[in-house]
Amino acid sequence: MALAVVGVLLAGGGGYALAAGNGKPLAAGRSSGNGPAPDGNGGGDQGGNAANPDGDAANPGTGIGTGTGGTGGKVRVPADRKLWRVQFPNSFLGMQHNEQITEGFGDALETMRVEQPNADIAMDVYTGGQFGERHATVLAASQGQPLTDAERKQALQEAWAPEPAYAATHTVFSGIQDVDPGPLGGEMQCAKSITKMDQPDVLGQQYSSGIRCAVVGVNTAIVYSESEVQSGMQIAKTAEDLRQFRAQAEVPR
Repeated sequence: MALAVVGVLLAGGGGYALAAGNGKPLAAGRSSGNGPAPDGNGGGDQGGNAANPDGDAANPGTGIGTGTGGTGGKVRVPADRKLWRVQFPNSFLGMQHNEQITEGFGDALETMRVEQPNADIAMDVYTGGQFGERHATVLAASQGQPLTDAERKQALQEAWAPEPAYAATHTVFSGIQDVDPGPLGGEMQCAKSITKMDQPDVLGQQYSSGIRCAVVGVNTAIVYSESEVQSGMQIAKTAEDLRQFRAQAEVPR
């Protein structure tokens, strides 16, 4: 499952500064899985988020990206191999789904869906604060069968891939490190990011900092980015926020 335009969509923990254009809207109850998503916050009772067994399976990291870390990681294996989909809540951590900004990514998402017809791909932007300075961007993909080892490795690597040369943003990651993926298992990595934008964002800034975390589960891949204000530039906080997002948003297929 490739997330080939992650760098363009989620540069610098934002997406907030990059949103533009006339994309197709993602309605409330947005989901990366099959079937209609119910109304409301989309989280609901997880009804079987499997507890993680004590025995972790060792899995070498990929050593990808710039900075340190990314080696010698461990994969936490869920108690069962049930399949999941990602159902976006309307609000998260006091931030609200921002329809206008999310719509700006519609064209890029449609391109991804055409290129990857076997994957269910969706994203959302959550904003809070007086000027939207608290924001998180989530790109999620799932498929109807477990990911192969090669697909898992590729999905994690592409979370740290540089933007293409034509992109209007240029991001550098530092300190890529393996972190606990939580009870849903899988493999998670996080890093700090600094992004230079060719044009100032809506706040008049040309540089932004943030934290990005990426997690690959049984059949899901999520890239979660937080702004400097939301993350406090603390990897541990953003990692915990992503674990909370998974607990709320990943539901059985």
